Amino acid sequence: MDILNQTGCKCIGLGLESGNDATLKLIGKGFTTFESEKAIRNLSNIGIKSYGYFIVGFPWEDENQIRQTLDFAYNLSRKYSFKAGVVPYKVYPGSKDFRKIVGENPSRGKIDKLIRFKSAALTHPNDSAEIREFLKGRERYTVLHDPEYYNPSTIDPQKIVWYIREFYLRSRFS
Repeated sequence: MDILNQTGCKCIGLGLESGNDATLKLIGKGFTTFESEKAIRNLSNIGIKSYGYFIVGFPWEDENQIRQTLDFAYNLSRKYSFKAGVVPYKVYPGSKDFRKIVGENPSRGKIDKLIRFKSAALTHPNDSAEIREFLKGRERYTVLHDPEYYNPSTIDPQKIVWYIREFYLRSRFS
């Protein structure tokens, strides 16, 4: 870690993805929340700020796992020189999950199975051009839905947006 400091590194971004070890294992991150916190603590101890990026609303997650991720991110920001960003799980055209759900050459009908919900505030300039155009045309944020992929207990996308907004308000005003 000292080499980072010696090279003049002042901050680093980390794709932590989740505060739940089961989710980290399912997405193949190769580390645990304990290891994440240790890395952030070490960075903070040598004066390097860190940013962590988290995703909530994976198809298998329940509300407790979402809260666990948000609490993990919040607690890291309270203890260390750390800031967290949280976004909802989304399926991008061309990604492994997209191909798994709609196949390699999806029909327009399959693509139209997208659930759309209002949350334009969560769109980001770094979203792919194809996604930005899709969102712009419908003025909605999207999560792909397929009855065989999402189980019946999948959390309402509006609720996921609410959890994310609650996290940002909590982080900002506490």
